[in-house]
Amino acid sequence: EEVEEEEEITEPAANPFASFGASISDRFNKSIDRTIELEEEEEEEEDVEGEAVAKASKVPADFKPAVFIFYAPDEVDPEEATEEEEESDAEAAEAAAPKEKETARKWRLEGEFTGAALGTFLEAHKAGTLTPHFKSEAPPTPEEQTGPVSVVVGSTFDTIVMDPTKDVLLEVYAPWCQHCKMLEPIYEKLARRFIAVDSVVIAKMDGTKNEHPQLANVAGFPAIFLFPAGKDKTKVPHDDSEERTLLGFTRWLKANAKVPYKLKKKTAAKKEELGASPDAKEEL
Repeated sequence: EEVEEEEEITEPAANPFASFGASISDRFNKSIDRTIELEEEEEEEEDVEGEAVAKASKVPADFKPAVFIFYAPDEVDPEEATEEEEESDAEAAEAAAPKEKETARKWRLEGEFTGAALGTFLEAHKAGTLTPHFKSEAPPTPEEQTGPVSVVVGSTFDTIVMDPTKDVLLEVYAPWCQHCKMLEPIYEKLARRFIAVDSVVIAKMDGTKNEHPQLANVAGFPAIFLFPAGKDKTKVPHDDSEERTLLGFTRWLKANAKVPYKLKKKTAAKKEELGASPDAKEEL
């Protein structure tokens, strides 16, 4: 007589904390559920990785070895992120920022990822016909462009910052940077100070979401540069000896801007706002 073998079914782990009350028991059950979810996520990641490796292995055999880095950052819901996680992310981003004298260049494979497409992509890179890829947010709409500071993104950098008729002061910031947050009210006052000066643009750009070849060597945040008017538009880093105050920025702009301009005379109250004494001579 044949005996059918019964399929072995793994029963969920018994809850050893059931007798300790509902609170502890619920925590145990939730931890078990989370463990199962993590195991399923790991299996899905392995499937995706295996598929990518299989496609990449179909690159033409005569192509010489090359090194690639595939990076998929974990997505974190800002509303659920803890203060410790935000600080950890900030430290990691600062450590990963390009250091001086380094040129960060990368190229992006557009379209469907196949072995043939990868081979064509590598050949184009070898021939030097690829255009480097730089990150960019979507340009702000007129409704989103609020406040006196002009918002620059990667795709509008050339139009706004590299305008040969303008002296452009650009702050490259990071949303998590505490120094950037401290500078924000001063920078907005500076933008209002120059709002009537057509030749001067006070602008800012999120350096974590936007890139440009002119900013490949940014080593930290905030990074502040003046792009003087003219054909060459050679950027001038803000002098560390100058204070990051309304008065300090105003004097520095006056000394380095290429297009002459005049600011309206200040009242004693305005002079105090700039950080100078009411009796100080007009130097702006």
